[in-house]
Amino acid sequence: MGESRAKFKDGRMPEAPPGAALSSVIFRNCEADTVLTLVHALDGALESGVIRAGVWEVADAESSEMGRERYVCTHDGLASFTWLLANYGFLDNDNCTNGRAGEVIFAPEEDVVSRRDAAADLFPPWNGVAQSPGHGWCWFSSTCTVMFGDERMRALLLRGAPEEWRPLIKGALYNADVAFALQEALFKTLQIGHDPRQAGHLDSGNAIEEYPKLLKHLGVTHEAIMYNVKMGYPTTCGQGRLKPASQVLTIKLPSKASVREPMHSTLKVLRQGAWHRYSLRAIVVGSHQCGHQVAVVRLDDAGSRWILIDADALMHGLRGPLIVFPEGAPAGDVWRTFGNVAMSTYYGAGKQQVCALSPNADNATIGCVYLRE
Repeated sequence: MGESRAKFKDGRMPEAPPGAALSSVIFRNCEADTVLTLVHALDGALESGVIRAGVWEVADAESSEMGRERYVCTHDGLASFTWLLANYGFLDNDNCTNGRAGEVIFAPEEDVVSRRDAAADLFPPWNGVAQSPGHGWCWFSSTCTVMFGDERMRALLLRGAPEEWRPLIKGALYNADVAFALQEALFKTLQIGHDPRQAGHLDSGNAIEEYPKLLKHLGVTHEAIMYNVKMGYPTTCGQGRLKPASQVLTIKLPSKASVREPMHSTLKVLRQGAWHRYSLRAIVVGSHQCGHQVAVVRLDDAGSRWILIDADALMHGLRGPLIVFPEGAPAGDVWRTFGNVAMSTYYGAGKQQVCALSPNADNATIGCVYLRE
């Protein structure tokens, strides 16, 4: 038996033929196609023709031109893929969201379940903090991602953290119970965020505001800063304000430049009469339009691997996208790619509205996390 194809629309997953399993998805509602292809079977169990867990390559015309790679990971089989097709799309370089309609390709089961690829080793060992049903914890998920997803940042925070917090910091991205305990400790001790035991409709928070409060408490505001792009200055003390005056930073930016431009993969900061160089380690992206927030974090010192963590996607067994840049990629290529790293979310009546959680979206609120080199 060879390959077979079936069209789909409105995010509805076609049924797999007997003896076949899902191999690829082609999204075709933009001028150029976006293709998801299974490259590595993490768990060979099949459910209605969909592999239980796997790594999927996301390919489009620009990824081929730039030589970069993009992947997503699914962990809940048919449920993950059904949710992905119904609720997410992928931005292309023309800011078109490719999703919810196209064609699926089925291949023989033995071919699909035996696929192996080195891409599986690119993902971090942790999953991230998933959304809790009925709650609004996307801010906390994003905060944990930027705090602990980057090894250098995690080591910095561990250095200043109380002894009883250290196991929580080390385990929050791995275990939901540990993440809950940390959220509770941050609220009770520092009034960061909200009480995780409260009713879900009362939940609120913003990683761009809450993360700097922790930096201040741990005494590491000279090592790490959150640059609040929309407000146009660095945040080190929470709530978007710089207090006291002695902690105000001077950021040296290129003339007539926006922080969203590629040269801002590094910043120069004036402290106590000396210039210091800071490198970009993570980005928090929020949207008032759909009331959601995600985070993109650097996974290596070379800046070649970055992963986006979306709390809602994690709740449905979806991790990523993860992006790999070619060695020596120009800064412009790296920053431009952040524009389409995210999976766009469909929402509203009939899923007709698109929330593009992209660092380059016009309506986005952005916090860029920098560490002193």
